[in-house]
Amino acid sequence: LVARSELLATAQVIKRSLMAYDLGVNSFFPLDLHSLPEVDAGEEVIATELDRHRREHLGKYRARLEELVQRTLEAGAQPVFITQPALYGSGTDPATGLELDRLRTSRMGLPGAAEWQVLELYNDVTRAVAAEHQLVLIDLAAQMPKDSAYYFDWIHYSNAGAEQVAEIIYQALLASPLFSGTEDQVAQISRNRF
Repeated sequence: LVARSELLATAQVIKRSLMAYDLGVNSFFPLDLHSLPEVDAGEEVIATELDRHRREHLGKYRARLEELVQRTLEAGAQPVFITQPALYGSGTDPATGLELDRLRTSRMGLPGAAEWQVLELYNDVTRAVAAEHQLVLIDLAAQMPKDSAYYFDWIHYSNAGAEQVAEIIYQALLASPLFSGTEDQVAQISRNRF
């Protein structure tokens, strides 16, 4: 019924958005770094969280990536992997001057440096699978500046951020072996996809 009803589909989107907000993985308002408390989770808490992800989630994540590679190749297409950047992590936000590593990032209470370590576990799996299959990898996590001017929240981009992401991806694709066409052809692909 949901697939056939615009009203039910809209209600489902609203419900899922509210659920995501309650879980702390979605926000309706731009991130205000000045309003966030600083936290120190402690090395033991961080190590426990990293171990939990290694035990419970990374194997499943790798399996999903392997399936994506297989299905994409079977469909006659070439997969391109992109790592996930985030505003949280180490360093100073150029837009606010705030240290990102100690700011509380979610309702889980982890500081930015710890959340970045968790995200990098998944990015490392992405990097490894891409290398094993000799795929093009765009390491956006390593190239995207940690600057709140580029982010709406911890992981979603502002308009300026979306332009920065598009430029990084465009340059990486242009330099990749996937495109033997002219720069104009790659630019047309970029405009259509981003």
